[in-house]
Amino acid sequence: MNGKKSTRKIETGFPLPVIKTNLPGTSIVNWTTRFLTVYGNLFDSKETVTSDPNRIFMKLRLGLRFMFCGLDIVWERLLKQIVLLPYRMFFGYRISINKNCTAIISEFPSIETGCGTNIQIWCYNQETIRFLWINGNFGKGILSRSQPTWEGRYRKHLENTDSELYVEEITLERRAKKYGSKSALSKNYSLVTSTEASYMEPIRLTLCETLFLSTALGCLVVVDEKNNKVELCDLWKKILFSTNKLITWDHDILVEYAAYYYYRSRGWVVRPGLKFALDFILYKDGPQSNHSQFGVKIIKVSEGIKSNRETDFELRLLHSLNRICSQVKKTLIICYVHVPDCGTVPNLPLIDVSNYKITEIRTSRFNPDQNR
Repeated sequence: MNGKKSTRKIETGFPLPVIKTNLPGTSIVNWTTRFLTVYGNLFDSKETVTSDPNRIFMKLRLGLRFMFCGLDIVWERLLKQIVLLPYRMFFGYRISINKNCTAIISEFPSIETGCGTNIQIWCYNQETIRFLWINGNFGKGILSRSQPTWEGRYRKHLENTDSELYVEEITLERRAKKYGSKSALSKNYSLVTSTEASYMEPIRLTLCETLFLSTALGCLVVVDEKNNKVELCDLWKKILFSTNKLITWDHDILVEYAAYYYYRSRGWVVRPGLKFALDFILYKDGPQSNHSQFGVKIIKVSEGIKSNRETDFELRLLHSLNRICSQVKKTLIICYVHVPDCGTVPNLPLIDVSNYKITEIRTSRFNPDQNR
């Protein structure tokens, strides 16, 4: 071999190089990196996460020693206690989880395919809604653009005050100037009582959000429409069976969940990207603070096997996505999810996703007028 290391070519359909990187699972590495995110970024977050927990621990200990000179032994003991805590004790990068949120699962036959079931997850409890939104921007209000603001807008209409300006009101003002009067909305407000307004807007959780909150963070309890608790293993089966009865590592929902877990574990707020023909869009602090910076397209690949999505191999898809992202001032990220051996069956619930490997490639659209 002339001293050269042989490599196996991975066919993905895109004319882009693919290099495997490890996806940290539910391990001590994840707990430590989450601790670092919470308490001060003691080393560069762009550094590749090592699989050796001792190396991470040494970096963390040296950082604390530099910050608190003379308290080495005390802080080292405290640090060991914190590092050994399960990562689910940290809710994203803001607060600790110390409560159980409740959601309701609804199942009904799929109209589009004629077979299988359609799964929807709803949260009606106002305390749960506020908690999930404030601490990670989970869910979407069905009467709002993103953040559930219906009740606040209704109260504002009743009190006739200008205390807070909502995004929906800005959109309404703009459309009123373009198309005419906005009096129809005022009539709609008058048809609603104050009691009805408090529960008119539940939030809907995506399937990945549901699995992440219930499994990775352990703060969500799902019940059925008769208020019977759905066990975690049964929840996974219901969600996976809704699209494919055959549960293998290359199941579409499992692949999407691996990518979702990957970005959530790095502090990004992950939202659905269907509006931009993408799988995800990534926010630094959430949609209420700024526009999303990145759009993510998930490509499922296996060694020696092309992706089985019909359009993934088309080069024009890449150009189309790049053009869409450039028009809305986002950067396109191609997220390759490397599927493990499909001959084995994953154990449910999927607590450790480290069997999947993630490769990210940032792309940009070449514009001769701007890139010369």
